[in-house]
Amino acid sequence: MYSRECSRRDNGNARMVPRLREAYILRDSWTKLNVMPAKIMQQENVLSELYSYTIQDPPPADVESVKATLHYLEACQKLFEKGLLSHEKVCDIDSKVVKSIKEGYSFFVNWHTNLSKDGELSAQDRRFISWQTFDLLRVCVYGFIGYTTWFLEEYPDHFVSPVRLSGSAVETLFSQFKHTRGGKLSATNYSTARAAHLVKHCVTFHDGSKGYRDVPLELSECILEKKKYKRNDK
Repeated sequence: MYSRECSRRDNGNARMVPRLREAYILRDSWTKLNVMPAKIMQQENVLSELYSYTIQDPPPADVESVKATLHYLEACQKLFEKGLLSHEKVCDIDSKVVKSIKEGYSFFVNWHTNLSKDGELSAQDRRFISWQTFDLLRVCVYGFIGYTTWFLEEYPDHFVSPVRLSGSAVETLFSQFKHTRGGKLSATNYSTARAAHLVKHCVTFHDGSKGYRDVPLELSECILEKKKYKRNDK
């Protein structure tokens, strides 16, 4: 895709995926941690570029592999961009956000089923995503659907915002816990790390970032109250 984008640019044509960069293709150890390439791969302009490539006449030699990639990215888009990371409100369990999540997840279930017809897949089998990724995906999907079902039954006049339930807030919270413990967070020091975070949150004012998905996650059960001083106190 990047080669085709370079050809369009050299021929004076508009690029179909203008945000795609060479650094996102040939990545070093640092840029491998960048999530921007994964986000770009789920955008409509990427899917449109791949689709236009597959319908060429005559068909390219790698058309089947490109079609498989296209189906995979469409499933990812339904799961995340239009599902778990959607900004739309979920007012009922039959909303298009929930349907999109189920459709995207069904792709991975069918993928696993087709590969397992001849027996169970081993942990070393590279034809499927890693087991840890698949397990986390199941937890995210069933957890979100289960929570949304309970919430809308308990509070029918409210709605769920999927992007507010993303892992960014949780990861930020655990990062602060880990920093408090000098980079070594475990089950033995988790309670003290949590207590230290609550104290810091209580005695200092924190203005949460207004970034795209950097949502501060609040904790309850504050263990320390601010002392109220009178004006004549020293």
